[in-house]
Amino acid sequence: MPLKLEANQKATVTSPFGPRSLDGFHYGTDFVTGSDATRIIAAADGEVIISDNTTDTLGYAEMVVIKHSDTLYTSYAHMKAGTRTVKVGDRVKQGDELGTIGMTGMVTGVHLHFEVGRWGVGGMQDRVDPMTVIK
Repeated sequence: MPLKLEANQKATVTSPFGPRSLDGFHYGTDFVTGSDATRIIAAADGEVIISDNTTDTLGYAEMVVIKHSDTLYTSYAHMKAGTRTVKVGDRVKQGDELGTIGMTGMVTGVHLHFEVGRWGVGGMQDRVDPMTVIK
């Protein structure tokens, strides 16, 4: 399933998937846009399985997770508080707005932390580099 970022949204990768000196291994890709008003959009069609503040359970603070298939999930973390536009059970289409880029949780600045993998007990598992599936 090809994932796609909004074509007119210009984003810079500030922390790619993979090893980093800060905290070992980074399991997602961090994007900045230069604006704290940038909309976060669904990368593909699916069902929202999490739309919550996950600080106590996962540490990502404001977060949305979408199930695209039994083996493909995307997560959107550190969203601006109060901007999530979807709730658990909502069906979303590629390009639907999920919320706004933010800096909630353990962060050093405004950004989107984006992960691709399979959801399981304790969170995202079998993660892959998001840049290998984004078109």
